[in-house]
Amino acid sequence: MPNLAVESNGAAIIMASSQDEKRGPELMLDGSERTFWSTTGLYPQEFILSLGTQASLSSVALSTHNVRKIVVEKTENKQPTGFEELFEVELEQADGLQTLEHQTSGVVAKHLRFVIQSGYDDFAAVHKVHVSGDPLK
Repeated sequence: MPNLAVESNGAAIIMASSQDEKRGPELMLDGSERTFWSTTGLYPQEFILSLGTQASLSSVALSTHNVRKIVVEKTENKQPTGFEELFEVELEQADGLQTLEHQTSGVVAKHLRFVIQSGYDDFAAVHKVHVSGDPLK
């Protein structure tokens, strides 16, 4: 299944709760685990990923650092409103990258909201977002 969370497939980060000129939210979609979006300290921190089109999702995967608890929400709406919780995960602390993959089994979404509710340090980072699925016609 293709990665829907890439700019070439129409995906974009349309909102992020913190901005850093060197570590902007667009870096989460570049496919590299060497680059990342960095939060700015207080929790919760969040970002919204627009998939560009409605899609049937098979999985959502993240590579993060210092994230303790994250909630992922979805909406099928054209506008990023009316989100419903898709899943919530508490991650183990790790020396390196934390990896998460959650199977979603055909959930339909146009936008995903990722809410980092707590971290293991003042700052957390998201290195990569990968959303597998098929665009709906």
